[in-house]
Amino acid sequence: MIKSSIKIGGRIYTGEGITIIDAIQSLVVGGVRGTGVLTIKKGDIVKEKIIPAITVMRLFGKGSPTVKEVLLKKVSELFDHNLLE
Repeated sequence: MIKSSIKIGGRIYTGEGITIIDAIQSLVVGGVRGTGVLTIKKGDIVKEKIIPAITVMRLFGKGSPTVKEVLLKKVSELFDHNLLE
């Protein structure tokens, strides 16, 4: 299992999934604005990336499903899939 967490404004939201995309989709972030630190963890391997505020709002807020799908793909590509899957 791949575990994901995002820290936004002092709060930490967690989720998990079989793939990186599933792990990011399992994060339940409601009505939050601000830059986030996205952490993906599998076993001993931990990767962190800073996600800009506009991306966080579009990915986890209300909006177009197409935009969310594109952003989910772009954010997941920030992480090395060979190490984590």
